[in-house]
Order: sequence, then structure tokens, then C-alpha cells
Amino acid sequence: MDERIAEALLLLSANSFERGLIAGISDTNVIAAFRKKIKHLAITDVDRLGSAEKGAFDLVFSFFDVPPERGKLEATIDAAGLEGAAVIVMPRDRFGSPKVEDSLRAPKVYGLSPSIQDLRLILPVENRACASASLALYQPSLWKAKLRKFLAYWLARFGLSTVWTPWLMYVSYKNEPAMKGLPAILVKCFGKDVQLALFTGTQGYLRKPTIQIMDVCGSILGYCKIGDNFQTKAMVENEANMIKLVAGLDLGDAMVPDVMFSGVTIDGITVLVQSTKKTHLSCAPLVPEVMHGDFLGRLFKETRVDRRFREAPVYLEVTERVRGLEGYAEDEPLRNLADALEWSSDIIDEARVPLSLAHRDFTPWNTFLAEGFLYVFDWEFGRTEWVPLSDAFHFVLQKGILVDHASEGSLWERLIGDDSSEGRFLKKSAAMIGIEGDVYHALIAFYLVDMITMYLFHFRGYGRTVGGEELLTRWKGLLARATKEKVSLLL
Repeated sequence: MDERIAEALLLLSANSFERGLIAGISDTNVIAAFRKKIKHLAITDVDRLGSAEKGAFDLVFSFFDVPPERGKLEATIDAAGLEGAAVIVMPRDRFGSPKVEDSLRAPKVYGLSPSIQDLRLILPVENRACASASLALYQPSLWKAKLRKFLAYWLARFGLSTVWTPWLMYVSYKNEPAMKGLPAILVKCFGKDVQLALFTGTQGYLRKPTIQIMDVCGSILGYCKIGDNFQTKAMVENEANMIKLVAGLDLGDAMVPDVMFSGVTIDGITVLVQSTKKTHLSCAPLVPEVMHGDFLGRLFKETRVDRRFREAPVYLEVTERVRGLEGYAEDEPLRNLADALEWSSDIIDEARVPLSLAHRDFTPWNTFLAEGFLYVFDWEFGRTEWVPLSDAFHFVLQKGILVDHASEGSLWERLIGDDSSEGRFLKKSAAMIGIEGDVYHALIAFYLVDMITMYLFHFRGYGRTVGGEELLTRWKGLLARATKEKVSLLL
């Protein structure tokens, strides 16, 4: 079972609990995830639910690997207090066992996708419009993934969400619950009759759950990002600050979300609630267009800072990362990485390259088109006084590596040539701020050192991730080309 199942509690009327009971779960990692949200946790087997103290728990969470008998359902409900939540997770019923709705009081029903072992999306399945709208949390770039999303969307529209949500979660209360913590904040921001869907976040120590807030007609009202550890709290706070800063700039035909709430809830989690213009099938170009260049140009112009590069936060942060990797990589590869940093920094510093605010995760999947505007979101990695062209490089390379799976040679041509639309986009972006020659290559090298060290720290904190190996391999080769020497990084 995926430990992210504990994030399902974010969809309840309260997110932390004094007394809780979980049944049918033996995985130690999953139990540890529940302990973070429940002060006093009792654990039992589903066959012993009937002996649990009746009405004693704020939360009873029962997991069944097969559709349960009515008696076990009723035992779950009996153990919950008058204002407690009864949550039942089970595979969708194919064999005509007693309907859960017959035993529960006005349950809310959620689908869990794609599986209980890899739980990424929890969405309301009873409301067709909201079920289909929930797929906006998933913004694929590969055509096969886009096709799967398209099919899932229309299945949901016809009330067939359970075709691709093999597990269901039922939530019921004996009495109407009082909203506490984050749920109360969301109601205050958007109104009482909101529907919620949850993206549990990509596995890793930077994983952040994200809630999509909708009205009962399926219109997407906003998003809520959640930080519950040191790293993710800092990222959520940083994104709130970045959005507030960027919102006051002249962005032309681009726009960013509005911050509706940012702060710490009574449950101790850091949250950012933001508006959105996203619709059910929002999309964005995979290749940079005029609007992308205009957005980056305005961002540079509005936030430009002239200062010595080696005294700027960008140089200090990346240098600290390189030094912090000592003992993680082989001496020679680490030395080559440090050499590339020093070589590029010398050129950037000597050329007095101006700095500006950078998004640092500017990709097709972190943008979409809305009402004639380029909508740019996910500012969690944003930084002020950063090197120019980082966002332009990132847009071209992330798409080239993760979507096109382009070779190192092809990627290099996109960076330095002008035969492709990406190359022309980069050349125009560089010319706009007077960057050329060795300085351009130095900026490529610095960007790659930034990305490599950030990912190495991620891997050290959690482990290898899907797509990470391909990214690092391509970045390694491109860095060697940018520095005009064979930089051999052992990753």
C-alpha cells in the first residue's frame, strides 16, 4: 500500500485528530504516515473491529482488500464518535456485496487512482462534472498520456470514473461536522459547497500534496498547496512570496495566480491557497512562442538588478550546493563540477551580466493558455537576482529531454543553433539582453551546474526518480560541451 493514502485525510472536515483507529493496515510506512496526523493512534485488524470501543474515535479508517460484509461496515461506523469521521477504502464492488451506501449516512465517495500501490489522485466520483474536472490536476505532455487523460475525462463525464479508479473511498459522519483548520480556510475562501480533489504529489522529499477546489458544477476555483516538513514548508512560503512579487509587475499578455491565503493552519501545516484560470482541458504550447519570449523579457526588464555576480545570492547558493556534495560523489567528478562552476562564474562576473527574477521551473506543463493570456504557475523554485536565460534554457531542455527524448547532439543544436524554433527563441532572448559568445556558453554551463546539483541533493535526500537518470545524463553531456572540455560526472 502507498503511504500517500494518509493524505486522504486532507479531504475531511478536519485534517488532524486526537484519537484515531486504523484497521486492516499493517505496512509500517503507512502507519507512520497516519501517526503524523493522529495524536493517539490505535491499530486493529478488520476482523476485530466489532470489539473496538464504540463512539470513542475522532477518525476510524478501515481498509478492506475485498468488498466487506455489512457487519464490518457497521463496526467501522460504531467506533466513530458523534462528530467523528468513518472512512472506508475498498476495491470497487463487482460482485454484488452489500452496498456501502446502505450502511453509511450520506457518504461522500472518492475514487483512488491509478492504484492503491501508486496513489496519485483522489477525486470525487459521484459528481460527474467534478470527477472530470479533477483531471486538470494531471497535465501530461506525452501523446499517449494525453490520450489516456482524454479517455478518462470522457468516461468521468458519462459517470464511469470507476473504470479507471479501481479503489473507492467512502467518507461518512454521524452528525454534520464542524470545519477545522484547512477545510475552514477553504470554505472561507470559496464558499461552503466546494468539492475537493487531491493530487498526492510526486514521490520524493520535496513531495507536496495539492488540492483542487471546485464548485458543484465542476468549475475550477483554485488550488491549495501543502507543506508539512522543513523543505516543503519553505517551498510553499517561497511560492507565496514569488507570486505576490510577480503579480505587481507588468507582464503584458501573461498572468499569475492570486494569493487568497498563505500561512500556517491550526494543524501546523503551511498552506498556500491561490486562484486559477484553469479549465477542464487547459493546455499550453510545447514549443516556445512569441508570448513566452515576451513574458521572459518583461520579467527580466521589471526585476533587473546590476551587481557583482560573485556577491549575489545565486552564486552563493549554487556554490554552497557544490561544496555540500563533498563525500557524495567521486572526487574527480565533483572537482569537474566545481571547475565548471568557477569557469562560468568568472565569465559572468567579468561581463557584469545583470540579474533578474527567475521562475526556475518554466516548462510547458507549468503554463497554460487562458482568455488570450499565458498563465504561469508553480513558482515554488523562484528566485530573485538570478542569472538571465535560465528559464529559457529550462523550457527548451526539459521538453527536449522528457518529451522528445532528444539526443545530446540534438539538444545542443537547439541551444546554440538557429535552425529550430527553440534555437531562434533562445537567440532572440539572448540578444534582447545583449548576451553572446562566451557569456552565452557560460550561462548555459551555470544553468546546468544549478540543475545537476539540485537534483543530486534530491537524490541524496530520497533516491532516484523516474526521468531523473535521463535528465542527469543529458545535462552531463551538455555541460561538457558548454565548457569545451570533457567533464566526467559520475552520477
